[in-house]
Amino acid sequence: MRILAALAPVLLTTAACMNAGGAGDEAESTSAPGSSETPGAALEMAVFETCPRDWDSQCVSIHGENVLVDPSGFDHVGVEAVDQDAAGAIGVTLDSDGAAVVRRLTADASHAGENARLVTRVDTELLSAVRVRGELHGAHLLITVPPDIDAVAVAEKLEGGAA
Repeated sequence: MRILAALAPVLLTTAACMNAGGAGDEAESTSAPGSSETPGAALEMAVFETCPRDWDSQCVSIHGENVLVDPSGFDHVGVEAVDQDAAGAIGVTLDSDGAAVVRRLTADASHAGENARLVTRVDTELLSAVRVRGELHGAHLLITVPPDIDAVAVAEKLEGGAA
């Protein structure tokens, strides 16, 4: 059994079994075009395709990975608890709906091909665009927040949006 792991900026891990490991690309902080800040921000994820730089106004750089981001394409990922243990890392326990969403999205991303990226966002902050190589099973994620984004602020936003 392997642990699904995405390299910086987001490291997804789980204590449960999974099919395969993953890899991600480093990114720079950016916000999704057209997205708006909401109180009690939520963890959201989506599967998008990479794109050539300047190809489209919605092609944004997420830590060096150019991804065609549709702000309306994100799925809410239900969070049960947030634990901000280490500097730059946030532990997230998903609720049953959130775990199902992550399982579906990681399966979709792993089957979508070489250009598919799992994009993670909290509020308007795009945290990562990672390549996924297998379906995630489990309810625990460790999100490594890029150094240019305040991990404590991200954790506080998630805590405000947790059920």
